Amino acid sequence: MLSSSVVHDVHSKFLPGLGHDPSIATVGYGARDVAKLLACSVQRRVLAQHEASLLHHYHAALVDMLSAEQAAAYTFDVLQDHFELSVADFVRFMAGWGFWGETAWADRKTDAVLDRLAAEV
Repeated sequence: MLSSSVVHDVHSKFLPGLGHDPSIATVGYGARDVAKLLACSVQRRVLAQHEASLLHHYHAALVDMLSAEQAAAYTFDVLQDHFELSVADFVRFMAGWGFWGETAWADRKTDAVLDRLAAEV
């Protein structure tokens, strides 16, 4: 798992002026911070048009900070899986605390990942 400062550095590179909320400390994928950032800080129309490019930019910035071995192992497909599961986990979290941000986007992402997981069973 990446340190908070590394995640902040990557976030600053692909979404300048935005940060993440370090007020909750949990164990999970680094993509969880990305999911929360996008769901809480980016408008739905921007997500609809640029979600993939934002994730690709994040991935490129991240692997630049990793060793060659780590970068080779953390493919974009791995990031995509971690991101989708993290969005679903964030929706689960919001269900207990109240919904905010781009909930329609997050709900659609969650429905899609749950459908995909159900099909794999």
